[in-house]
Amino acid sequence: MSKNPGSPSSLPERILQFLLAAGAGAAVWVWTAKLPFALAMIVGAFLGLEWFRLLLQWHESLGWFNRIQRFLIQSGSLPPEFRVIRKMAPWKVEAEMTAVLTQATDRTKALIQENHTQRKALDSYLGQKASAHAAQGSSMLAGSLKRVFVLFSDLRGFTSMSEKLTPAETVQVLNVIYTGLEAVLAQGGGEINKYIGDAILAYFKRPDIGEEGVAERVAKTTQAMQARFQEILDRQALLKSKGVTLGLGIGVVAGEAILGDVGSRNRREFTLIGDSVNLASRLCSVSPAGEVLMDEKMARLVSQRYFVESRPPVQLKGKAEKVTPYCLMNELAVKA
Repeated sequence: MSKNPGSPSSLPERILQFLLAAGAGAAVWVWTAKLPFALAMIVGAFLGLEWFRLLLQWHESLGWFNRIQRFLIQSGSLPPEFRVIRKMAPWKVEAEMTAVLTQATDRTKALIQENHTQRKALDSYLGQKASAHAAQGSSMLAGSLKRVFVLFSDLRGFTSMSEKLTPAETVQVLNVIYTGLEAVLAQGGGEINKYIGDAILAYFKRPDIGEEGVAERVAKTTQAMQARFQEILDRQALLKSKGVTLGLGIGVVAGEAILGDVGSRNRREFTLIGDSVNLASRLCSVSPAGEVLMDEKMARLVSQRYFVESRPPVQLKGKAEKVTPYCLMNELAVKA
C-alpha cells in the first residue's frame, strides 16, 4: 500500500531520498566537472527542485498536524491547556505526532471510564430507566399518567433496632435487606423508585390487556420478598445478639399514577404521584409483619390464583371513608 506523500510518516523516507539524491548528484558533479557547464546546471536545478518540493511537503505536514491538534483540543481528547506544537524539525514530525495521538488516546479512554463510572453511580441513585432519561437531558418530566401496580414495603421494629444498634450497624443491616429485596423485585419485573428511610417504593407496569397475569406476578413477588426477608434475618447474627426483632409489612395497589419528575430548577426527583401511591403507603402502614395487604381491585385481579382474605374496614389517614384491606394468603390449589 502506498503512503500519502503529505503525511508525516513519509517525511523521513523523503529526506533519505533527498540525501541519496544529493549524494548521487555530488558524485555526478565531480565526475562531470570537465563536462559542459550546461550539464552541471541541469544537475543543480534538479537538486534544487527536489529540495524545494520537500520543503513544501514539510510545510503542508506541519499545517495538517496543527489542524489535528486543534481538533483534538476542541473535541476534548486533549486538555484545553494543551500547547499546540507549531514548529519542529522534519525528522521530529513522526515522533511528535505519535506522542500527541498517544496522549489523546489515553485521555479519551480516561474520559470514557469516568463517564461509565458516573453513569453507574447515577443508575444506583435513580434507577436505570430514570438515569437514562436524565443522561439524555430529557424530561419524563412533566410526567404522564400510567397504569401501575404500586408497592410499598416498610420495616416493623426499625425504631427499636436503631436504639440498640450503632448508626453504622443500622446502615449495614439496611443495605443487606435492601440488596436482597431489590433482587426479588427486579426478578419480578418491578422497578424501585426510591428508598424512604426503612421503606421501599416500587412499581410494576400494569398493561391494558392481560393485567391479571401481571397482577399474579406482582403477588408472587410480594410473597418472595417476605420469604427473602426472613432468610436475611435468619443469617443476621448481629440482630440476634442485640435482641432485635424485625418484620416486613407490604401494601399493594392496582391503579394509576403520574410518573415523572418534580422539583426545582436546581434539583429534581423522579417519582410517582397519585392517590394510588398514597393508598399503597397507608395499606403498608397497617400491614402486620409478614403480611401483604392490597386494595379491592388488586384482590379481584389475583383471586383466580390466590386466596385473599378481607379484613375489617379501617380508617386510613387522608381518606374520607374507611377502606377494606385484603390480605394475600396462600396460592390456590391448581385443579387437575
